[in-house]
Amino acid sequence: MFTLKKHKPTISSSSITRITDLDDYILAEIITKLPIKHMIGCQSVSRLWCNVISSICIPKITSSPVYGLLFNTRRIFSDPQIEKGPWSFACINSLGEKVGLPNASLVESCLGRRLPFDHSPNSLLDCCNGMLLFFDRSSMQFYVCNPSTEQYIAIPNSPQSHVPQDGALFFDPHFKIVHISGSYPRLNIYSQATHKWSVYNLDLDPCVTDSFWSPRYVFLDGLLYNLSMSGHLVIIDLQQIDSRAIKLPDIVVAGNLIGCLGVSQGILHYSWSDKHSNMSVWMLVQRGDTKEWVVKHTISLDYYYEHPSLAFHSPWFSVFAFHPTSDILFAGSLGELFCYDPSTKRLEIICRVREDIVICSGQSFVFPFSVNLTPLCAPLKEIAGKEEIHKKLRFD
Repeated sequence: MFTLKKHKPTISSSSITRITDLDDYILAEIITKLPIKHMIGCQSVSRLWCNVISSICIPKITSSPVYGLLFNTRRIFSDPQIEKGPWSFACINSLGEKVGLPNASLVESCLGRRLPFDHSPNSLLDCCNGMLLFFDRSSMQFYVCNPSTEQYIAIPNSPQSHVPQDGALFFDPHFKIVHISGSYPRLNIYSQATHKWSVYNLDLDPCVTDSFWSPRYVFLDGLLYNLSMSGHLVIIDLQQIDSRAIKLPDIVVAGNLIGCLGVSQGILHYSWSDKHSNMSVWMLVQRGDTKEWVVKHTISLDYYYEHPSLAFHSPWFSVFAFHPTSDILFAGSLGELFCYDPSTKRLEIICRVREDIVICSGQSFVFPFSVNLTPLCAPLKEIAGKEEIHKKLRFD
């Protein structure tokens, strides 16, 4: 076991400082600038580098529940029939730095040369635990990818021949894929444990059968949730294979901008903005045999519109995602992403896009992303979590 220490600089006759003269933490700061896969590979450079990477770099990167935000953009004057534009990645650096401009597309930089098909922005369907879910329309095949390790798994074709408009990836504890197909709804579930698809008839509440749903699903405690534009929350029990719908909070107006759904601190959260005065956040809590909405935050939009960080003058501001382990909200407008702490009322800019593009469908297509160094070929008990992964990557 190595002990981290500060190295006493050795000044050579040419007054050149070697990289081995650097303090361990300065060396770690340099190494963490590398792509994650290359950083892991650098463990074989020397025992010193292995110790620095395994003891400092990897714990720093994997300890943060949100490493960055994956989001979709499109040009302001693009064809309205185009479903999605390019994907971008705004890093919330694990060492405490924030990046003011979007990084190069996560999909292009990490997966563009790895996927075995010519993907488009529409190919990416979901993001969960640092894994991405893709669908190739030409082969009718799903792919689960880990951009941190640059690995992917091809999923056997679903027995349903319909092209899915959306899909959900979640861990329970191994990964599963869910999509709903057909005018007579069928629930398609793929399990990594069995390597098979299961197909079930799904009876939906009449109040949501003829309305559009959000393209984003949320999984919690065996239940799959979605927002219906009719003003309802759709709840699908994946164990009992049944569904029900409950009304969203009374002040919510049904329509396209139906709000944002997510999980924070093990509780389902929902946010909706009335565009003019307030942005509200509710929790769904169990009261006896029923689930009820309980107000958690009511935030005045005047605070946002008057904030000095605001540069993109958008008439619309909303929550885009929830932090998984704290009360922090990831919110934004058409041109900016913010981090907002309701307890301190502190609003910080994460990312500002170029003037000629906008953030597309932020309530559906902004995904918190965490670094997951578990190989996709790992045993099921490992793939759902990241604890002590850095110990398995140590230099031998």
